[in-house]
Amino acid sequence: MLEKIIKREIKKSGKITFKKFMELCLYHENLGYYMKKRYVEDFLTPQYITDLYGKLLFNIFRKFLDEINSNTIVEIGAGEGLLAKHILEEARNQNFKLKYIIIEKSKFLIRKAEENLKGFDVSIYENIDDINEICGIIFSNEFFDALPVNIVKNIDGKIKELYLDENLNETYGEISDNNILEYIRFLNIRLPNNHKLEVNLEAIKVLEKISKKLKSGYLITIDYGYELEEFLKEYRKEGTIICHFKGIPHTNPYKNIGNQDITSLVNFTALIKYGEKFGFKFVCLKKLKDIIMENIDEYFMKIHLKTFKKKLEFLYLILNFGEKYKILIQRK
Repeated sequence: MLEKIIKREIKKSGKITFKKFMELCLYHENLGYYMKKRYVEDFLTPQYITDLYGKLLFNIFRKFLDEINSNTIVEIGAGEGLLAKHILEEARNQNFKLKYIIIEKSKFLIRKAEENLKGFDVSIYENIDDINEICGIIFSNEFFDALPVNIVKNIDGKIKELYLDENLNETYGEISDNNILEYIRFLNIRLPNNHKLEVNLEAIKVLEKISKKLKSGYLITIDYGYELEEFLKEYRKEGTIICHFKGIPHTNPYKNIGNQDITSLVNFTALIKYGEKFGFKFVCLKKLKDIIMENIDEYFMKIHLKTFKKKLEFLYLILNFGEKYKILIQRK
């Protein structure tokens, strides 16, 4: 059904950008992947494996909150609220009165979050524009990698953009949005010949919105990705689009339309540089495991790692996500 809708739209306009295709696949009001299903069916994130992840994050977040004398956390792209639940449980364990705000655009996932968060005082909004200015922490976990991206390619010294025709065949044409060229110029990107690159303009828009809502405090981004130089390496010349369907990762976004996840790796250099433009100061970019090991203490280990099962969960978290996840911390 969604494939027919997409092809109908292409027929009407002649072609569409990859960004528009990805947006329809993931966020179509009724048929988009994130708007209609529990994506845990296709891939696992740490909160579905262990509540230790949320509890560890709260331990990290609390140090920042104490430092800035705040009790407010905003989670962007909170999904069905499971990570929020684990964070709130740990705050309750520590008798910390946490003000928690969720941003989630999927009505389906909002309903799930409301079920998961019964008994907790949580405010839920569909758009970050709807919240008041705050002092505290705004964070996201695997949010930026799921935003729709434009794809460009250097073809014989000219930057061209990827489009899709009526049969979902890839074709290249002129740049659809001057902000793409500004992005390339601002980051001083020298794209090698025959090399693809995802340009995440939506990430920059979200970053600017966050800057207007975070009066003071910390912006914490947890995601898959690298700094710019990694994207320009020869083995990355086909880009970093990754799909997940029934637990199997692959690189073909043109099948299982509306029924599979589509992501691209986060360009942390872009978040850092544009963050500076919007008033954020860079604090650090580290692997998840390094942040955890720097912040875990004897009290946490004594309370939460008492059983063999919990120790195994902690080990699984470190080994499976500790290397892959990066944490970018910025301050305002």
